Amino acid sequence: MAREAHTIIGAAGNIGATRVREIGIALEHACKDDDRAAAGCLITEMPGVFADASAALRAWLAEAAISNQAQMRARRATARKNAADREASL
Repeated sequence: MAREAHTIIGAAGNIGATRVREIGIALEHACKDDDRAAAGCLITEMPGVFADASAALRAWLAEAAISNQAQMRARRATARKNAADREASL
């Protein structure tokens, strides 16, 4: 279980899921110390912490998608304007 906890720590760190990482660190320590009671408590916290991190990541992705759409519209508008300017200068 300590190895799995360590994997969770790394994955959470990669995406900025701070609370997941903190629980993972505590779980890793509990496993290495053979503290089954603490490990059990931490494991029961995981679904809620994962759900919170998932919701935050989904919100961030939605914001990024909206931002990317706006950037693409602006680029298309600029390209159309540049094409019209080139055509007008002929």
